[in-house]
Amino acid sequence: MTKQGTVWGWGMSMYGQLGLGFSADSFEPGIGLARSKVPKPTEITPHLPPDVKIKKIICGAAFTLF
Repeated sequence: MTKQGTVWGWGMSMYGQLGLGFSADSFEPGIGLARSKVPKPTEITPHLPPDVKIKKIICGAAFTLF
């Protein structure tokens, strides 16, 4: 997360853990793993109520918590 509050993610989104709206299951069988790779930083737009601010991000192998 930047000082301006922008959240960026990259890596594997096999289970949708990057919050970009897709997972390996979103694609045809056999290509999901390759298509769920996000090699470049991509802006993530969390859908939060206007009064909620992100203070911390915790990432794991199959999840991301804001």
